[in-house]
Amino acid sequence: MSSLIIPPYFMRIGWAQENLDLIRTEVKSWCATNPYTVTTVVENDNHLCSVNFPSSVPTIIVREVSYFCHNLRSAMDYMATALVPPDPQGKSRSTHFPIFWDGVWDETPQGKPTKKTKSRSDWERYTAGMPSTAVTIIKGLQPPKAGRNNTTQIYRLFALYELWNEDKHRQLPTIEPGIFDCQVTWSEPDGSSVIERYVPATTLVKDNAAFEISETAMDVQVTGSVQVVLGLSDPKGYVPLISYFEAVLRSVRELVIDPLHPIAAGIP
Repeated sequence: MSSLIIPPYFMRIGWAQENLDLIRTEVKSWCATNPYTVTTVVENDNHLCSVNFPSSVPTIIVREVSYFCHNLRSAMDYMATALVPPDPQGKSRSTHFPIFWDGVWDETPQGKPTKKTKSRSDWERYTAGMPSTAVTIIKGLQPPKAGRNNTTQIYRLFALYELWNEDKHRQLPTIEPGIFDCQVTWSEPDGSSVIERYVPATTLVKDNAAFEISETAMDVQVTGSVQVVLGLSDPKGYVPLISYFEAVLRSVRELVIDPLHPIAAGIP
């Protein structure tokens, strides 16, 4: 009786999905508490209301974000390993799923070695022994050198690598709270109400943001969609955590696992 062997990259994808499910639950629960305060202040004769998040995002969310990135990146590395036939002499071989830039495989120009020279060397080492069909697919996943856009599927693979690498060597992922579709309302002494929307709906209002109000404003309130956001480094900016990670997971499945699994499964 034969037992079913599940490839490790499928297991990592499944664990990443579990991480994302827990992140979604914890973020929804925390945001539902409206975890911010609104205070009014006077600065240089300007009457302002300030939005403050007294506490940081719960640690369990940061932890699961770290695990999510690790599991997804490991799924890609496991796939790279599965694409290389075993060494005839039984020697172990370390490889990673290459994410560099479009054209990294081109011949290294003559001259002083640079960081790009090492990347080209790493590309050759990581893809050595892979079937040509697999290498062609992986070439199509390398991000362009310029004009990076965090909304494209290919860029998300690069963003995942950056998040994983920073978490591994330098710092935890940047996870912060904020408010989208923000508006400020208050009452005037004459009983009238004022509604002001100071920023576009897609602009993130972060901790310590301040808005100008009238000097007679009463019962000042700030409303909007409270979300947890993820900081990206290249290009620098913030994206909604849940929807972005859903897109990243989908990109790994559709661009890496789905097209490369049939090739890996055919390797003895």
